[in-house]
Amino acid sequence: MNDYIKEARRIVTGYFAALAPSEQLRRETAQELRQGHITEGYARELTLSANSEALKLRQNAQGQLDALARRFASSATAADTPDGNALQGGDYRLLAENFPMSVEEFSALCERNKNNPTLLRKAMEYGDKHGGMAPYAKKYYRSASDRTALFNKFIRQCSGVLEAEPTSPARGDAYWNMIAREVAPWPRCEGCKMELDKLLTQVEKARRAPLQVCCRTPAGELITTTVEDCARQGCRYFHIVADDLDALLDKELNHRA
Repeated sequence: MNDYIKEARRIVTGYFAALAPSEQLRRETAQELRQGHITEGYARELTLSANSEALKLRQNAQGQLDALARRFASSATAADTPDGNALQGGDYRLLAENFPMSVEEFSALCERNKNNPTLLRKAMEYGDKHGGMAPYAKKYYRSASDRTALFNKFIRQCSGVLEAEPTSPARGDAYWNMIAREVAPWPRCEGCKMELDKLLTQVEKARRAPLQVCCRTPAGELITTTVEDCARQGCRYFHIVADDLDALLDKELNHRA
């Protein structure tokens, strides 16, 4: 999946790089017209030329995105095709013979085989029969149709970026990171609700911990302490210290594999 996301990014950034001269021509034409250096007729001619070139570039980029979507669909279908060779290992025999496993053991087996869709389908079957452990397998598995639908939505969002105005936030890295994160393998799967619940529990625990601040004591010592202790000692407050909650959210929301 990540290779396809990178390729979409390359198409979009390549389009904007090629579009830059046309956008510059439109800006300069408008400026020259305002200053009275060119006639309205000539300005219209220049603008139409820039618009025509921009349209050709956008259509070409859109064609590349559409081709990428078709390649992804073919790849997803091929990856989801049952593969007998993927069922020759010991992990498959554990599942096929209904070997008793703890939740931790089953979760580890699914993680080991996260790139083996055929075995994960067997793991979901096993999980349904053994205490509802299937979500640990579903965390890594999506059908070809589900993955294709998700990627097609991503391509539509990329198409919207192509049409964004130069000052639109849609052209920025923040927007790109948001739409790329939505199509990444880990979000919105059934097993992720379990992960989200765990994260929210950790957030609540971190929020209950005393807020830490950086301050200077009357003696001139720079210390990290609680708000209550800062006030009690008559310290000079400087700033809030990056706490466990900040580190937790940075790890879970910004650096997930």
